[in-house]
Amino acid sequence: MYELSKDDEIIFVKWMDNETISYIGDDFIKIHFIELDLLCEISSGYGRKAIINKLLKEKVLGLDGKFNEEKAKRFVKKYDENITNRTVRN
Repeated sequence: MYELSKDDEIIFVKWMDNETISYIGDDFIKIHFIELDLLCEISSGYGRKAIINKLLKEKVLGLDGKFNEEKAKRFVKKYDENITNRTVRN
C-alpha cells in the first residue's frame, strides 16, 4: 500500500500459508510497516478487504490517504500475535 501523496510503499501485506499448503487452519497475515520496520502477524480470519477496513478503523490510514506512524505502532501492539516466533518448525 502506498500513501496517496507519495510513491513510497508504506505497508506490505502478505498472506502466509505457514508452510502447510494443504492445511489452511494455520494460515496468517503478515503486515510489514516498512518505514517503521515493524511487523504484525494476525491469524487469517481476515480477507484483504477486512484488513484494509481494520487499518482504516484503527486510523493507521486516514480517509485522506495519510499514514499515521503512532497509530501503526499501536496497531502492532494491539493485534500482533507473533506467529512466526511461536511456531515450531521440524
